Amino acid sequence: MYPRDMITQSEWLTKNEQDRRASLLQHRLPFAAVFAVAVSGAAAQWSSVDLGDTNTRVIGAPIPVSIWDDQLTARQRIGSNIRGALWTLNGGTWTQQTGTNATQGVSDGIVVGSDSGDAFAWGWNGTVYPSGQSIAPTNSVSSQANAVRGGIAVGFAELNADPVSSGSAHVWELLSNGTFTSARLDRGTLDNAQGTTATGTDGELHCGLIQRPDNSFGACYWDASGALVELGSTSFNGVALGVDQPDSGGIQVVGYTDNTPSEDLQGVMWTSSTTFVNLTPNGVGSTDDLNSANGVFRGYQVGNETLAGADTEARLWNGSPATAVDLHALLPSGTSYDLSRAYSVWLEPGTMRVAGVAEPVSTNTEHLIVWTYECAADLVDPPFVLNFFDISAFINLYNAGDPAADIAAPFGVLNFFDIAAYNTLYAAGCPPM
Repeated sequence: MYPRDMITQSEWLTKNEQDRRASLLQHRLPFAAVFAVAVSGAAAQWSSVDLGDTNTRVIGAPIPVSIWDDQLTARQRIGSNIRGALWTLNGGTWTQQTGTNATQGVSDGIVVGSDSGDAFAWGWNGTVYPSGQSIAPTNSVSSQANAVRGGIAVGFAELNADPVSSGSAHVWELLSNGTFTSARLDRGTLDNAQGTTATGTDGELHCGLIQRPDNSFGACYWDASGALVELGSTSFNGVALGVDQPDSGGIQVVGYTDNTPSEDLQGVMWTSSTTFVNLTPNGVGSTDDLNSANGVFRGYQVGNETLAGADTEARLWNGSPATAVDLHALLPSGTSYDLSRAYSVWLEPGTMRVAGVAEPVSTNTEHLIVWTYECAADLVDPPFVLNFFDISAFINLYNAGDPAADIAAPFGVLNFFDIAAYNTLYAAGCPPM
């Protein structure tokens, strides 16, 4: 490494620029206007990869695909058999392990799903997928875990001698000592003809659906006290598929409902029991595979939309239809796809991953897709918001001689070129929308 001087935040800018910064900050203008210079080049970008093949068809309900950091699960039909699979990202490549089970969700290294009609979990008690164990409640006839977050899994179970004919939503706590607890979630004032299923969780709040006596469905979530909260009027159909509490506060529950002016099923985001945002206001169709919001995390939502005369296409939103990103247009080049759907989203500073499916015209089967958005200038929370704290984080890496600050040639040495390269990245910004 060539000799270099330590730099400080105050030394980062010239004296004139420091004076300008002080003036601008005083008037609450964006710090980026001071720090960044006008440069060319796209620092942040989308990419996508097709992990499927002509022998694989992703299936399952309620959500067949789940992604968390560098792990991805999906339920598949391989020939005449249903199989679960776990993909792990290593060195930029996704590698697959296939089990004999049906995987449904993944979070923090824990995989949940079902095997031979019993709820199953892998990776939480010292085991490594595809080894795991049943977490079926005592005296259950059948059960399935649908989602997991922070050691909390949710799904449903049908118990012996239970008067509820359709089964009830259940929650499991997967303990660090390798044991687990399970409990039926609150049913509120529902009668025994009304079943419930939990489809999503953020580790504290859970969401799902109510099966009414007439076999229609209603969306619901369970609040922090564990109480069942129905979403919208009981005269409309709806299903909740994902729930999260964004950094900005409140709740976001995503799914679909026909409580819309057109009475078509629309992908929506509920922010209270009576309030929702229609994320697919121009979508047409009466089935959930056409328009739906399927996943939510840290203020971002994913799903699919079908416009009149067009195929179903994967979407990403940031709280409103105006923010929609057409993920279908970002599918791998060189292949023509008929349709696409996005099911799950995960993000941290600098990286967003979306998992879903797309159907190549040539195969007529659904392939597993991972979309990735990367922004190297985004170093600290909140994700994809560049500010003084990202600059400070880079300066700290540089001063510590951290290889993460070595972003420009000549590699192996930290110098002015690394500082200039970060300046370029910062100036380019990184809004994924």
